[in-house]
Amino acid sequence: VKLAETISEELSDSSSSSNSDNKFCSTEDLLTLIKDWKQVPRRRTRHPKKCVILGAGAFGTAIASTLARKGHFVKLCFRDEEKDEQQKAVAERKNYMAFPEFELEPEIEPILFSQLKDVLPDTELVMHCIPVQFSKKYLEQIKEWIPDTVPVVSTSKGIHAKNLEFMQDIFSSILGKEHPTLFFGGPSFAIGLMNGDPTIVTLAGKDMEIARKVQMWISTPDLRVLTTGDVIGVEVCGALKNVLAIASGLAEGLVGPNTQASLITRGWRDISRLVVALGGSETTLLGLSGLGDMMMTCYGGYSRNAKFGKCLAQGLSIDEAKAEVGQVVEGLPTCGAALQLAKRLNVDVPVLQSINYVLQGKISAADMVVLVMSMPLRDEFS
Repeated sequence: VKLAETISEELSDSSSSSNSDNKFCSTEDLLTLIKDWKQVPRRRTRHPKKCVILGAGAFGTAIASTLARKGHFVKLCFRDEEKDEQQKAVAERKNYMAFPEFELEPEIEPILFSQLKDVLPDTELVMHCIPVQFSKKYLEQIKEWIPDTVPVVSTSKGIHAKNLEFMQDIFSSILGKEHPTLFFGGPSFAIGLMNGDPTIVTLAGKDMEIARKVQMWISTPDLRVLTTGDVIGVEVCGALKNVLAIASGLAEGLVGPNTQASLITRGWRDISRLVVALGGSETTLLGLSGLGDMMMTCYGGYSRNAKFGKCLAQGLSIDEAKAEVGQVVEGLPTCGAALQLAKRLNVDVPVLQSINYVLQGKISAADMVVLVMSMPLRDEFS
């Protein structure tokens, strides 16, 4: 009880606003969490928001569940082609495409894409959970229905293979440069969010007032949201950690932890050069959306990108490995796009180049290891 009261007082003292939502953990809530953090109290806010989740895949469903547990009113958007799954979700309260073992929260309403024109004009928060490669076309179809002042939060990580655009570029070109947009990053597997595992993430935005407002809306006792102004750093780290996860899977399936850790570390050095060259902060590499997300994706055991790499190490072709994973492998198109960016910026990325050779079918996974080990000896940080 003393611990809960102390934490609650510190949270209250550190708040600069009188908004009751700033104190999202009551002493009673904290007591419950201390005794058993899996028993997360359901209600968190006296000011529920109307939220729309674009994309009913694993992460969209996980975000919807997180917001619904806080008490927000959530509409989870399925594609029109997924009408059968949407109707099952309405009738049986389960999303069989993503988490058939979980029942949807009562606050979640499964809807279809064709309903967005009636839903979006009245919403207060949009969470964009569509893969980067498909985001441009998706947003083009709905941009007229999103109010100019409604924050749009991207959870999508990657680089558009054709245009070499990150999500902030896509948002700016479609929604306009003045539209409030934010970018969600950090170590957050969808299954962990569904389970209510204590998770800390980053929310990046250029307008920190809006970032802090949304921070309070979506933070819960099991999802702690921190803010940063380094949109570029968060986006680059979030995209390229998927490429490293492929390398991690390759090494794990082929050699062992020494090689795995070496490839990841040297690859991370490549990414740091790209972050700085694109205008991001090296500090972000040490944070949740950098080191945190990379560690989880490479070692967490749930990454589709790492699984894809492991399949390649076992001798499967690109197409066979993709079929085995059965989901979008973000690191596959991102790797080639990252190499094009590096060439444009004249940035040396030897490990990413080696990974790309494997993905292009030019060399085997074993050859990639030999290539990296044969690189000229140099100062580690030069």
